[in-house]
Amino acid sequence: MEKLNNVILFTGDSSAALRKNLSAWTASFVEKYGDMNVATVRVGETQPSSVATELLSTPFFAEK
Repeated sequence: MEKLNNVILFTGDSSAALRKNLSAWTASFVEKYGDMNVATVRVGETQPSSVATELLSTPFFAEK
């Protein structure tokens, strides 16, 4: 069975560095696979019910 890695977490103490790395990664991913395969959940800005909705959405079940 093929192992899929559909969840990528960016963590750390420097929010500026995190935003820079996340923006670069997202731009590269969108260029390669398209923006339909990206979902962003921001802690403190997203309601728990919205997290559940994101986990059941197309990007989460996408191949990439």
